[in-house]
Amino acid sequence: CEGEVVSGGWVRVMAAKWSNDGDASAAVTSSMAEVSLGDDESKRAAGGAGGAAGGGGTEEFWRTEFAWHEECASEPLLVMISDPKTTSGFKSYTTYLVKCALCPGGVRRRFSDWEWVRGVLAKRYDGVAVPAMPEKRVMNQGKEFIEGRMSDLTDFTNEVTRNPYLRYDASLVKFLTVADTGAWDSYKKSTVASPAPGAAAEDNEGLARWEKVISVLPLPEDAEACMTAMRQLVGETEASISAVLHAARKFMDRSAAYAASLQELKDAVGGWKAKTAPIVDEMPEPLEITRAHSAALLESLGHASTAMAQWHDLACFQPNEVRLFLVTGMEVEMNKIRSFKDVLAQRESAQNAYTTAWHALDRLEFQQKKLRDGGKADKAAKMDAQIAAAQETVESTKLKVDNITRGILGSEAGKRTLDRARRFASVFGQLASLNIASGLRAQQLWSGFLMDMDLNTEEMVGLAQKTLAGERGHLNRDASLQESLNPDAAASGGGAGADDGDDDDDDGGDGDGA
Repeated sequence: CEGEVVSGGWVRVMAAKWSNDGDASAAVTSSMAEVSLGDDESKRAAGGAGGAAGGGGTEEFWRTEFAWHEECASEPLLVMISDPKTTSGFKSYTTYLVKCALCPGGVRRRFSDWEWVRGVLAKRYDGVAVPAMPEKRVMNQGKEFIEGRMSDLTDFTNEVTRNPYLRYDASLVKFLTVADTGAWDSYKKSTVASPAPGAAAEDNEGLARWEKVISVLPLPEDAEACMTAMRQLVGETEASISAVLHAARKFMDRSAAYAASLQELKDAVGGWKAKTAPIVDEMPEPLEITRAHSAALLESLGHASTAMAQWHDLACFQPNEVRLFLVTGMEVEMNKIRSFKDVLAQRESAQNAYTTAWHALDRLEFQQKKLRDGGKADKAAKMDAQIAAAQETVESTKLKVDNITRGILGSEAGKRTLDRARRFASVFGQLASLNIASGLRAQQLWSGFLMDMDLNTEEMVGLAQKTLAGERGHLNRDASLQESLNPDAAASGGGAGADDGDDDDDDGGDGDGA
């Protein structure tokens, strides 16, 4: 129910999947064209999903739901958070200005307010994986920390509002619109009462719509097997993402160290030239030939220093690219896993409540039977009201479990895996494009260096291959006596054009180039 996934037609796939029969599925699939099914992937999924399972969906319900999703996706509710203000005192805290189209003037909220509204949404929407909150830190209130938290809260709030059901929740609307601090605090306290404001579907558009969706989605006969498989998938995915994230952070650190090493190398090459140049300039006349060859070396050092500087500049981009795409991408995925684990934990809690209620009812019924068998019909009859209340508790807790299960299996499971597949492809696709661009820049850099040095590219590649093959003599490039006595030898092509042949059998002696 978020962003492009909504407009991409994922819910339409669910319509086909959970329709009553093949004919109904075909009708739903056919009607999808009227509400603009998104990408080809969703179309293929919808086309093959007909009759997959029985359910209670109707074509008209899904058409209306799809249209509403389209409307929400076309008019996103964007939230901006700015202007942090820290209150000093015994317990200092920071408030942030929260602005959106619902309240252009903005409201001020603190971190605990976000925690509160997230808790309300998670409790209220059965089977919805409400986005996870940013991690809470107590001791750090520096500028960098506050800016990071402000960014995290912005991402969290906008992720919540991208879900159309949560976006129209009554409590979230209050969170975004009640500017008066006293009125906001009063509203939060009022939600503790029973019935709490916004807890009833008739007073909450988002909840009313979600409850209708839940009522349409069926409960698979093998629900427990499905849930077991989902828990296994989530556990393995979390472990794998954690490993990738750890490796990505290590890669980022080593990329930064690599860039720092290149800086050191660049400085060393530049220092070589800077320290040698004054000595060469002051050489006496009898050392004219040595001075000429040294001047050629200084020129080469200048070209190398320039190339090193550009190489360093390229390397400096890598740590940030790794952080933005790999590290941040995996951190986003880890937060998605956290939110999904939260809804799994809610189901487990609901199951425990149901089990407790069932055992309580069983004990009461046993006690009542024991009274009847003992001839105490009057006392047994007095237990009817208590048993009826216990039966209601069993039914309500069972319904809670079933609704969460419907939400997980009929909505969140498929959506989260589709999101993850798309996000993974996008992250590595963008990273690949950046590496291609960096590769092209590196190629231009070193091609320019070879031209500046008047070196033949093919010859240098051949020598490099021999060096990699273990023929280290090609690194020596020893000059002949005749060349060493020629002051123009070093300036006549850097040795690249002076080699008359390949000399495969030569291991670095005279004649292997200047």
